[in-house]
Amino acid sequence: MRLNPAGRGTLPSDTDLKRVTATFRRREIETRFQQHTLAQTQRQLRISLLFGAFFELIFWLSDLAALGYNSTTQLLLAARLSVALVVVAGFYLLAKYPLSVRVPRFAATVVEMAAMCCFMLVIWNRPGEMGLHGMSMSIMLLVLYLFIPNTFVNATVVSLAASAAFIMLAISSSGATHADVTTMALVLVFTNAFGIPSRAPIPARIPGA
Repeated sequence: MRLNPAGRGTLPSDTDLKRVTATFRRREIETRFQQHTLAQTQRQLRISLLFGAFFELIFWLSDLAALGYNSTTQLLLAARLSVALVVVAGFYLLAKYPLSVRVPRFAATVVEMAAMCCFMLVIWNRPGEMGLHGMSMSIMLLVLYLFIPNTFVNATVVSLAASAAFIMLAISSSGATHADVTTMALVLVFTNAFGIPSRAPIPARIPGA
C-alpha cells in the first residue's frame, strides 16, 4: 500500500517495481523492458568485461613484484588467464544469442564469480598485504554493483558471498591484526550498504502509467 499525493491509499499497479528484486510485478512487462534495453545492456557488459579482463591480467605484475617469478606466480597467472578465458566465453555467448535477455545476466554472473574466486586465490598466496587487498576488494564490489549490468539478486549474492569469503581469509591470515580485520569488515559492510541500494532502486510508479 502506498499513498498518492493527496494522501489516499492506492494499490500497487503492474508497472510498480518489486521491492526486493527491483523488477516489474508483471513478468510480461519485465520481459519487454529487458528486450527494450537489451542492446544497451550488451554494450555496457562488453565494455565492462573487456576492461575487467585487461586489468585482471595487468595486475599479475603486482603478483610478480610481490612474490618474484616462481611456481606461485605461475599459478596466479594461470588463474588470471582463466578469468580472461571466461570473459572470452561470455563474448561468444553474447554473439551467439544476441536476442536473449538471460545470456547477458548469465555471462555477467559467471565472470563475476570467476574474478572473485581468482582474487581469493591471490589473497591466499599473498596474506601479508591484507590492507591493500581490502582496498582492492572494495573497488571490485563497486564495479560489480555499479558497472556490470546484472540482476539485483545475482550481483548481491556474488558480492555478499565474496565479502564473507574475504573476511574469513582476513581472520585466518597471520598478517592481519584484530584491528585490521575489524576495519576491513566495516569498510566492506559500508561498500555493500552503498552498492545494494544503487542496484535496487526504491519502487516507484512509471510516469503516465
